[in-house]
Amino acid sequence: MSGSGNGPGSPTSPPQSSGVRVVKPTIGSEAAQEAAHRRRNSDSKSSHKCSLCGRGLTAKHNLDNHINSHYGIKKYRCPYCDQASGTRHVLKRHALKKHPGQPI
Repeated sequence: MSGSGNGPGSPTSPPQSSGVRVVKPTIGSEAAQEAAHRRRNSDSKSSHKCSLCGRGLTAKHNLDNHINSHYGIKKYRCPYCDQASGTRHVLKRHALKKHPGQPI
């Protein structure tokens, strides 16, 4: 995914939103985006498309998390420090690494 497009949601034209500030126009590194693209093929069931960047995801909860990451929404907060995460599993990974032995 080279980002050479000029359409809505491309890196050269900011995505349109309904008055909500987009924190990050793209999610993940280019290498991560390319790896995800290779995992999916034209027959995949990526029926959930991001309205901000056009990325296709295979499940609605993944789309919800993806859109939240565009806006910088982090619903999960660490009870031991100021760390916040967009998904519970990322917060759990943080807590296991930074706060070993503490209940999660």
